[in-house]
Amino acid sequence: MRLESISDRMSIRAAIQQGDIECAIERANDLNPEILDTNPELMFHLKQQQLIELIKKGDIPRALEFAQEEMAPLGEEDVRSCEGLFALVLTQAKARIFARA
Repeated sequence: MRLESISDRMSIRAAIQQGDIECAIERANDLNPEILDTNPELMFHLKQQQLIELIKKGDIPRALEFAQEEMAPLGEEDVRSCEGLFALVLTQAKARIFARA
């Protein structure tokens, strides 16, 4: 395995650990443009982590938009595994609404 490849993989891992999932996806595509297309489960988990990061930041409107636009098209079976995340988004949104009142 080439040293460059190891370095590239480490940068992808670092981006994920820092919560920069978009950067991780870009780097993965730069390293191997077909990897996410041929591995939908990996792409799903990256998108799932991206949703978690939006929730952690408290960006509930963007999290809801992301869930509708990015997660829902992935398929009913995969989306079911995210029901807990969707519940968390709604709980966070509800808490923010009550905090303003």
